Amino acid sequence: MTIKAIIWDNWGVIVDAKCGSIVKVWSDLLNAPIEGIAKVFSGDELNQLQAAEITTEEYYDYVIRELNLPEESKDLLRNEPMEPYAYDEDLISYIRKLKKRLHNRISCKYRSQFTKENFRLLARGSWYV
Repeated sequence: MTIKAIIWDNWGVIVDAKCGSIVKVWSDLLNAPIEGIAKVFSGDELNQLQAAEITTEEYYDYVIRELNLPEESKDLLRNEPMEPYAYDEDLISYIRKLKKRLHNRISCKYRSQFTKENFRLLARGSWYV
């Protein structure tokens, strides 16, 4: 069998929360209880988002509604800072080496937030998003 492409998962593999919990990052960002964030991360809506059955905006609407947050909180999600996240530099280096031989793609749950510019900062090189 010849490997022609590798698909990498972004969250929890290439990028993870420095504090060890994306749930905590969102809890801090939205000033919402961890239990509420855990609930919205474990609902069917997240699966629908990951399967591209709903948009990121629709998922944010769900989060805001489920957590009973003001509509303005969606701006916090849309502009989520990348500082709370850590990058697996060893894995990124390995992927960059593979890039010379293989076609690489990144799988990302929150594609609308993970812009090409953010990805360039991550990869420190030209990548496909």
